[in-house]
Amino acid sequence: MVWVYAEEVYRFMPTYNWDRFSEVFPTAWTASAYKGADGPTASVPNVQKRLNNNLNWLDVMSNEESKFKDHGFQGIVITGWSRYDHFAVLAELLPPALPSLATNLLSVKHGYFNSSWQKEYYKALECADNSRLYEEFIDLESDPLLQEKMSWCFFPGSAIFKMIHNLGTVQSEVSQYLHKYSAQEGWITEYNIRHNYSSPFRVNEGLDEYSRMSYLLTALIKQAQTALAEVYDHHTVSEWIEQKIYPLHKDLNDFKARAESLKSRNTWPRRPFPVIKAVQAILTSTTTSTTANPQPPFQDPVTVRPKRLVQAPDYYRHPRPKDE
Repeated sequence: MVWVYAEEVYRFMPTYNWDRFSEVFPTAWTASAYKGADGPTASVPNVQKRLNNNLNWLDVMSNEESKFKDHGFQGIVITGWSRYDHFAVLAELLPPALPSLATNLLSVKHGYFNSSWQKEYYKALECADNSRLYEEFIDLESDPLLQEKMSWCFFPGSAIFKMIHNLGTVQSEVSQYLHKYSAQEGWITEYNIRHNYSSPFRVNEGLDEYSRMSYLLTALIKQAQTALAEVYDHHTVSEWIEQKIYPLHKDLNDFKARAESLKSRNTWPRRPFPVIKAVQAILTSTTTSTTANPQPPFQDPVTVRPKRLVQAPDYYRHPRPKDE
């Protein structure tokens, strides 16, 4: 069994490897992926990448099958991992990956990907027949995750698929909000919080959108809980929400707590502020290091002739006689 989940199969399994395998094994299996190969924290598979992986495997198998004695390849296994290993967090779940599974199964079955099996595809995913959205075939260049095309499909687990689409929207909005007021604006930054020093008026401006962000997250948690509970037990539901949504919830609540603490002050010291101990330690260590190790004067770089690279002999294909 030869596994390659990348798009460029030959890059990881070049043709000379098949020469060697065929000398030892009479046949072989191959393995691609429809999910679980786009990053250990992915929520939905990138269907475009998964399809390229499978179609490129078909090309490799067609090119290399004649090298094996027993009728070439036995087949291809389209894998779908939910964790990269036992210690990793959840990657893509099965329900939101069904569009990717359908795309790759039909492509491997027919040997190609085009609109000739469009009706079969949309019927399998229970897509709305009366929607003009499905008069045209899927376009993976503009919609690689199929979030637009699957918006009116009702395959098993489609509620989870749509919830994950909403997750991306909420993540973007909340992250932009937190970044704006904690990094771009100048009144609720880490510096303000460390010195407990800011304008209450400006802090209130930063909290104006908090209620809307909190509502978006609360609604998302309820949507996730309902959708996931249709398929998974309480432990999986809780684990997924802890990994995907809770960090946003925690960051938002921490931001509000810090902002509220800045508003509680009604007297402020005059500038400049005392240098905090951590920064003073950095400044002291940097000064000491510079004094102890002055920079050497500039010298012209010395060009070193690289060592000659010699390819090692191929002992596998041409072993030496035992008497040598």
